[in-house]
Amino acid sequence: MMRRCPSTPRCRGGIYIAVLGAAMLVTILGMAAMAAVAVERITVEVTADVASARCAAESGVDLAMLTIKNQSTWRTARANGTWFSDVAIGGAKVSVEVTDPLDADLSNRDTDTILVKATAVRGQARHITQVSLQIQGDPADALKMAMHTPGNFHVDGAAVLAVSGAPVSTNGTFANDGTVKGSLECAALLPLGTVSGTVTLLAPAKAVPNGIVVLYASLASPFSASGIFEDQLLTPVACTAPGGAVNSAGVYLLSATGDVTIRNIRLWGTLVIRSNGNRVRIENSELLQRYRPDYPVLVIDGDAEIALDSAVLTEGARNMNPPGSPYQSITDIDTSDTYPSQIDGLVYATGKLTIVGPTKITGAVMAGSTALSNAILIQGSPEVAWDPGLLAAPPLGFMQNARMTIIPGSWAQATAP
Repeated sequence: MMRRCPSTPRCRGGIYIAVLGAAMLVTILGMAAMAAVAVERITVEVTADVASARCAAESGVDLAMLTIKNQSTWRTARANGTWFSDVAIGGAKVSVEVTDPLDADLSNRDTDTILVKATAVRGQARHITQVSLQIQGDPADALKMAMHTPGNFHVDGAAVLAVSGAPVSTNGTFANDGTVKGSLECAALLPLGTVSGTVTLLAPAKAVPNGIVVLYASLASPFSASGIFEDQLLTPVACTAPGGAVNSAGVYLLSATGDVTIRNIRLWGTLVIRSNGNRVRIENSELLQRYRPDYPVLVIDGDAEIALDSAVLTEGARNMNPPGSPYQSITDIDTSDTYPSQIDGLVYATGKLTIVGPTKITGAVMAGSTALSNAILIQGSPEVAWDPGLLAAPPLGFMQNARMTIIPGSWAQATAP
């Protein structure tokens, strides 16, 4: 027979404790479930805030780019630094900085790369997006010509100008007293002379860019010279010019303090010459080559005469390809090498240019003079071979319809300073 538990206080207390324990367990489980829901809700909110902050930061970059597109004076009208502060975008607060990482000056050069950085904050989430912009544009029309001037283009009597790859061009009259081996474009041709290629009369005018000297002078290491400037080496790692300092981009500024004759030099870079009203002549044997493909090889402020020899450039007392300054990938420590006498790259002058044969140029030639006589004067038998690479990658400053575009691969998430 089953034995019954007597109804005693001890028995009733055990039942109470059991019930109380079960209730506490249910409560704990309920609280745990509520905590899990709260954690999940917070996680969802944080995830949403992070995603929103990221999208808002990207929108901040878009805002800066839209401002650049719509405000043509943005480089001078806006400061290097914060452009927008705590702008509400998609529930986030966004601040945008636009800076020039080269020299912290947006206004001094239209060609400098800029950095756009947008910081977005929503809730506890912060996201910083940055991207670099560079200038791009269409090549200037004058770059499509082997030689161009807005002024009078004159081929002297008995002179023979050989051009290949593109025509020679003038916005004015082409005075051909000699021979042109190639094609030409001009408003008028008088006298006719001899032309082996096609002649395009009433050709559309082509503009020569402005501001080129100021642009490249601002990038250059300066020195002065007068008289004979010869037997010098100018590269991104070597500068033998008296008073000059090495420029890592190979850009050098020669300021003429008197008439100056440049001869027997090797340039691997860009040489800017300020004539300061003095006579400038580049003669004898020279090897002038651009270092950066997006820079010209010669920029001349004023008039100049270029009269290279066909004889090779010899080193003599100066090693022209020391370590760090290779020629055709070769360096050495001797002074027994020779180099071809030629100019490779774009030659630009603000004034008149006289080119005397047998000068050889591979690239293009521009003279900004609007003179009605001899803006470009050809004597002897120079040769100019146009480089189509100038259209594929126009040198800085030689663009039209210029615009700022994103540098591929530059999008990045930045960290707070």
